[in-house]
Amino acid sequence: MTTSAVVNFKQESLWKFPMATDLSKTSLEMLFANQVGMIYVPGFFSQIECDLFVDCFDRTPMGFYESVEPPIGRSGITQFEAEGHDKNWYFDQVESHSEKLRQMCRFSRNPLTEVMNKIQSSCGLEACRAQEPAYGTYFAGLIRQINKRALLHSDYAPFQAKGWSIERAYQQLAWNLYMTDFEGGEVRVYEKAWNFMSDEKYKLQNSYGYDYQLVAGKNYLTIKPEKGDLVLFNSQNFHEVMEARGRRLSAGSFFSKIDDSIQFWS
Repeated sequence: MTTSAVVNFKQESLWKFPMATDLSKTSLEMLFANQVGMIYVPGFFSQIECDLFVDCFDRTPMGFYESVEPPIGRSGITQFEAEGHDKNWYFDQVESHSEKLRQMCRFSRNPLTEVMNKIQSSCGLEACRAQEPAYGTYFAGLIRQINKRALLHSDYAPFQAKGWSIERAYQQLAWNLYMTDFEGGEVRVYEKAWNFMSDEKYKLQNSYGYDYQLVAGKNYLTIKPEKGDLVLFNSQNFHEVMEARGRRLSAGSFFSKIDDSIQFWS
């Protein structure tokens, strides 16, 4: 199947290109600098490799984010969920979730390992999981199942993870590797980076989402990923997942250049 991309530019763009189709040092540097809307790598995993991963995933229990609507299933733990808890709450669970991912990948390629290796070889910097002094290593490699949609939002650790080591992730990227076929479920990234001074007034009450007035008239790129495709984008830019039909299963995490290395976390 071919992946479709829709570019909707209503004003002059700061993106030099809407989308890059190779994962290289140049394209990563452009994505960190918000000079390209997205990096799209078709067929990063083969159809068979995806099927093997999904078969192993289906043998393990899946949880759901608390207080997130529409519901999003997930295997793993996120720093986002630590809001209202101390750091021990998160780091005490990291090893069990990391072991669960390792067991899940005994008979398949590990998405996190493969992406880290590819990025390390592309940019020449060490790729590793982020560290929190006195607490340990962050979890990375979240598996998510979005059967409906994900609301308009931005992910930016300097604002959302104050007091954690990842608050130094001033240039934050996200990767997602898609493991199943599904209809709909497009990824839309807006050329609108989150800004504390102007954007929080648009946040929906009791939700992680934002009002669409925030991105009215903004340029955006929409892509329909297929099974096995790898998509990377700057997560400070507002983004959303459109209504999906079928099982939309993906692996992913955040990463940033911190202390001369590429550090990953979920």
